[in-house]
Amino acid sequence: MRILAPQHPRPTRRGFTLLEVMIVVAIITILAALGTSSLRELIPRMRTRKVAHEFAQQVEFIRQQAILNNRESSLTVTDWDDAYADPGQDQRGAWNIAVGNRALGSTTWDILPVDADVDGVDDMASEGSYDLQPGALQATPYVGLLQPVTQQILFTPRGMLANSVGELSTGGYLEFTFANKIAVGQGVDDFWVVRVYRGGMVRVEPGQGDYYQNDDGGTDDHSTVSSGSPSSGGGGSGSPQ
Repeated sequence: MRILAPQHPRPTRRGFTLLEVMIVVAIITILAALGTSSLRELIPRMRTRKVAHEFAQQVEFIRQQAILNNRESSLTVTDWDDAYADPGQDQRGAWNIAVGNRALGSTTWDILPVDADVDGVDDMASEGSYDLQPGALQATPYVGLLQPVTQQILFTPRGMLANSVGELSTGGYLEFTFANKIAVGQGVDDFWVVRVYRGGMVRVEPGQGDYYQNDDGGTDDHSTVSSGSPSSGGGGSGSPQ
């Protein structure tokens, strides 16, 4: 007699119901929307921080050039954004870096890198010029440079600021502020401030700066670019031609 093995019911395969699929799709859509919104806010914020740090690095570079070449050097702001609170207006902000022909009181300036041809024409000036406007090599959407109180940073061969005391803030530094135009246009203070101290130290900090309404805003702790330290000193001033 054959003994049959006990029969077990086969497991049935159950798929997703239409309701479950709709719930999953709705969750994915919500998460994607939140992620896109956060990314849209984060990108201009990070761009503003990046430009401020690049500006600070250029300040440190001209300080080193002044020391190495035993000639004064400068960073001169040539354009700024008067409509930094209006993201509908193109961003603006431009500056150049240069080295003088003397330790102090230079009569001629060469926009870096130094031009090897002594023909009276600065053939490499474009490499030491920076512009945030659309179409420029360094164009950075929605990042504007506010008009500074002092438009020029000037270093002596000792690596100290040669700017007059009257050009400095009460804290003993020069200040340059970059704005996230999208955030500011929405009423949110999102600024990055570059401070250059008398002794050569350069700091990048979030905030609106001493020269403006308040010191709110920003998204990160301050950082120091230079190894110098704030101190007092004297000097003259000059400007690239």
